Amino acid sequence: MTAAQFFGLTAMFRRFLFSLSFEEDEHLRPWILDDPEPFNRLLLLGEVEFSEITSDEKIRLQADRSVFVRRELFQTQLDAGITPERDELISLALDSNRSLRERGQFYLKSIYGEDCYSIYRAKKGEDFYFIADYARPEDAENFLAGIRSGSRPTQQACMRALASAAPDRLKELDMASLITQNRRFRSVLVPLLPQLLSIDEILALRSAFEKSSPFGTASFLRVLEKKSFWTFVDEGLSLLISGPETALRQSIVRPIKSRVAIYESLPSNLRDSISKKIMRLRDQGQKQDQGVANLLEFTMKTA
Repeated sequence: MTAAQFFGLTAMFRRFLFSLSFEEDEHLRPWILDDPEPFNRLLLLGEVEFSEITSDEKIRLQADRSVFVRRELFQTQLDAGITPERDELISLALDSNRSLRERGQFYLKSIYGEDCYSIYRAKKGEDFYFIADYARPEDAENFLAGIRSGSRPTQQACMRALASAAPDRLKELDMASLITQNRRFRSVLVPLLPQLLSIDEILALRSAFEKSSPFGTASFLRVLEKKSFWTFVDEGLSLLISGPETALRQSIVRPIKSRVAIYESLPSNLRDSISKKIMRLRDQGQKQDQGVANLLEFTMKTA
């Protein structure tokens, strides 16, 4: 059978044949690292003692496209009681996957007493931005640079680091652009917006939220509610008047009905705006909105 014919078989059947091969003369071993299924490639580590893995096989496993395979190779080496060489750990500490880098960082420190932070600081290009793993406030400028000009993984790592080490510096970025670009950017940025921005600055991001995803408007309202309940009510009423779909309607009504206490004063301009919108909501005669209108009117009397 040719390699092409063999890899035309199903993954599980190939795994079965590899297992039979290891029980006999290992005649399929030369093909195992070419298998497209990571769990089949891992079979080599399970069937062969680490000391019996050839140097060529080890090089290929270290460069495997699967993070899981690379991690298992390293763990198998440790389990075999073989101390990794310094160069191996430096290579691991420069892996694109953070969990593998952290293993490299830990063992390089514990075995050889070397701090990877200084190693990263001496690097050029994308490797330099692995300093984001340490999230030190003094690197805020570097994190900003990484977000503005780095690769997508570098941008994401630097954003997490900046959010942790110096969140106020996030205001120096183009918030609207970041919100529309990427879900992972939003997952870091959005929870911080109520603390970072003013009400007007959050309102200015509404269009960016709406463009970001089908659920962008609901996400915008959650941010606004955490910043100012009454501004959220004012914006939410405008949407209720327009007759939103059920999911968006619930994202407006639920916070209003579940709010137990309000410690925010109600400015006169918002009181007037909300009152007018409640009247418009009543005039539309939608039964499902009357309870919301009644509750808001009662709440406003004590605000």
